[in-house]
Amino acid sequence: MSNSLSSSTRLFLISTLILGALLTSNKVVKADDTMPATVSEWYDAVREKNTDKINLLVSQNFSAQSDYAIRDNSGIYFIDNFQQWYDRNNFQIISTKTELSDRDNVIVSVCYSSSFGEIQTREVFNVSDQFITKFSQQRVANKCKKT
Repeated sequence: MSNSLSSSTRLFLISTLILGALLTSNKVVKADDTMPATVSEWYDAVREKNTDKINLLVSQNFSAQSDYAIRDNSGIYFIDNFQQWYDRNNFQIISTKTELSDRDNVIVSVCYSSSFGEIQTREVFNVSDQFITKFSQQRVANKCKKT
């Protein structure tokens, strides 16, 4: 039995292995790998229901808008009432997926479970100098999209 392969067969096998490695490495990226640290820390704080951490992440002129119980543009109102609102509705984050991330704007698709079922939201962050200046939350669907 001969171990020698023709040079064209060897080249084909090597090229196939390299191409396979390149294609595989591009597909193994998690959705949140593109999420900026400030926004990722926001979701960590939300999961922990830690308003102190949230306060450290937002700018002094922070504003917030939501399709839910929080309808005030004042970021202070949002943060002060966040934990009570979150607990009352028994919200839990199921998943987050970054839809867009550029220097100043981040859009995240979020799936929540709550006392009244699943909710899919689109959350938009404006970030400046590593602080969140604006947050908005919009309901997209009453059921989460399966990705």
